[in-house]
Amino acid sequence: MIKIRLRTDIALEELALERMISNEKININEVFLDAIKAKELNKKEGTYVTIDFSNLLTKEFMQEDIREQVSDVLAHFFTLMDIKKDDTVLICGLGNDQVTPDALGPIVCENVIVTNHFFVLDIQHDFIRPVTSFIPGVMGQTGMESSDMLKSLVESYKPSLVIVVDALATRSINRICKSIQITDAGINPGSGVKNKRKEISKDVLNTKVLAIGIPTVCDLEVIINDVLKQALMETSYDLDKIYDEYIKGQFSYMVTLKDIDDLIIDMADIVAISLNKVLHNI
Repeated sequence: MIKIRLRTDIALEELALERMISNEKININEVFLDAIKAKELNKKEGTYVTIDFSNLLTKEFMQEDIREQVSDVLAHFFTLMDIKKDDTVLICGLGNDQVTPDALGPIVCENVIVTNHFFVLDIQHDFIRPVTSFIPGVMGQTGMESSDMLKSLVESYKPSLVIVVDALATRSINRICKSIQITDAGINPGSGVKNKRKEISKDVLNTKVLAIGIPTVCDLEVIINDVLKQALMETSYDLDKIYDEYIKGQFSYMVTLKDIDDLIIDMADIVAISLNKVLHNI
């Protein structure tokens, strides 16, 4: 039994879960972490849903059924959170638009339909939900915590729901840009790459928070561990001991895929289309 704990933002990868919904293309897993389990896994208490399509070829995930699955999960959370038609929704795109694997949030915000200005201008809005968006950048660009900036906006606009979109780290190279995690537990920006910033959650913002994350990088140690596990499968070598003595802490690198430029755009498109569908019924 491998005991190594490699870094990940994906709750699914910390737990042995049964598939909630499954077909040839998509697996959906849902788990609720209570206070005890959340503390054990160093995550926030809440519901985590993972839409996984890691079995698909790279370009197959742009098919309509995957976007439908994402939209269905978002709609499910909206029902749980009792978000009404005239409730204001603030979408926050975390990340650095100058670094491709970290640009997911900003790209999503650029493609969601914002409508709050119709309300500000008192234009007819019978069938429009007020939506705002915000791209806070990263501390290296602004010198400010995204959580602090977002809290100020929430105090000003008083949205009923904040949707936070961010890139995540995974412990499976096959999951990069091939799964989506949606949770009501909030998010700790940068935690997967050991650059942990202030959390963004209901406890901090005093309003409902929905976090949407997509894994875009994994630790180099993950790849080394996977290769060793495969190579030593039929041997008596102690992989835990090898990892502790020769690998752990020696490789401070996060890696991604060579076609990440296209993948980020594709994944941002899936999220933005799903958000527009759920928020505006289009």
